[in-house]
Amino acid sequence: MKNVYQRVIWKIVCMCVLTGSLACLNGPENKTVAQLKNQKTEKSAASADTEADEGVPPRIIFGQQLNILLSEQKWEEAIALFDTLSEEDRDSRAIQNLKAAVLVSVGRIAEAEKTARALEKRYPKDIDVLYTMTMIAQAKNDKKMRTAYLKKILRIDPDNEQALQEEGLDLYNQGSYKEADAAFSKILKKHPNNIQALIWCGKVRYLGNRLKEAEQCYRVALQYEPKNSLAIAELARIKSETNRMAEAIADIKEAIALEPDAAPHWTDLGSYTMQVGRREEALDAFNHAVVLVPDSYFIHIYLAGLNDDLGNKDDAIKHYQKVTELYPQYYFAYEGLGILFFERKDWENSRRAFVNALRYAPDNTYYALTAALCSYKAEKKTEAKDFMSKYLKTVDRTKHENEYFLCRLFVDFAGDSDVSNRIAKEKDETDRLRKFFYLAEFYQLAGKSHTAEKYLLDITTTQTPSFFEYRLAVSELASDADKTKTN
Repeated sequence: MKNVYQRVIWKIVCMCVLTGSLACLNGPENKTVAQLKNQKTEKSAASADTEADEGVPPRIIFGQQLNILLSEQKWEEAIALFDTLSEEDRDSRAIQNLKAAVLVSVGRIAEAEKTARALEKRYPKDIDVLYTMTMIAQAKNDKKMRTAYLKKILRIDPDNEQALQEEGLDLYNQGSYKEADAAFSKILKKHPNNIQALIWCGKVRYLGNRLKEAEQCYRVALQYEPKNSLAIAELARIKSETNRMAEAIADIKEAIALEPDAAPHWTDLGSYTMQVGRREEALDAFNHAVVLVPDSYFIHIYLAGLNDDLGNKDDAIKHYQKVTELYPQYYFAYEGLGILFFERKDWENSRRAFVNALRYAPDNTYYALTAALCSYKAEKKTEAKDFMSKYLKTVDRTKHENEYFLCRLFVDFAGDSDVSNRIAKEKDETDRLRKFFYLAEFYQLAGKSHTAEKYLLDITTTQTPSFFEYRLAVSELASDADKTKTN
């Protein structure tokens, strides 16, 4: 079942649930099953079939059974349960509205909408029915329809908490933060203890860089609900961005203790501990997070980088490969793989990784150069020349002249002095040093190891190595040193 539909039904049903039974089905006395039946309710669908004691209305037994089936996500059984009601009960507004919600939960949207629209004709100003329509609109991904029904609710009841909150969330998701703030603020004027409104107000103001105001929202929320893990986590985020890292880490650990299965809390802990240099602790946090959300490419990116930094190269490769499966457009994952395989002298896998990176970043000349270089190192000269010859046709010589001539070196093996002079004049240090790496590799291939070493040393002495060729240069110098020792 799609999660979106599960969220839809619970938004609707939760409005009717009270102390373990469906209050909207309980009749005028508003009594629960527990009150009418002096016995403990079993938490299983099988136990829902126990015989009702004399005097317990059938609708209440139905409510109890439905609540159990919904809690166990037995959606089809929940739908079938409606047929067990009397004709009079089946036709009631509350029952029909709930049925529409359950139909949404199993993806039977057309049936749900038909049921809800029939109710709307009979009860055009019934807010519960109109709210069901907003949820159907959400399931259909019909934003226009959803907005229209929310506005209809607010025309009938301008201070409706649920509708204002839904409107605020929609505005938030649209990036209309000022309007979202207004919606949540309206709720808080009459309901200052609305925890959700306080938290979302905080998020909106955080995004508007109103950090003090955002922090105040979370602190107020915690006054009303001290153990709200989300408010604690959001407060930790603000502290992390205002140089209060020790407090941020303590707060997020408290949030984890309250909600240990919340992957975002573990991810935040990993981020904060990584910022203060506690890499092993960060690694442990991200490992917890990825167990909870195994298909989060974001977490795998963190795990790849951390494992790489800590020397766990096999694990780094594993996580980079997972990123490429989950989010192939993230070409930096291919770059990371290419680096790791290059350091292992696994030329074919390194070449393949940089070719894949080039696929998603076709203007990155350095990826093309490294891919060709790997072919040369694997002694596949024809492959390397053919690849670079084809790539040259895609390079705009008028905009990237130096890159063009650098690429030509790996095809023609001529004109290196002119290329060297051109590159030496480049003002941007990073670009100059990156190109020096490929010059070094060219000279290495040409048998001029002394000249190659000079360029490699220039690269490795930089104070701010922010380019991947730096690592490749370090790897190459280490290999040369090993060769010297062996000889």
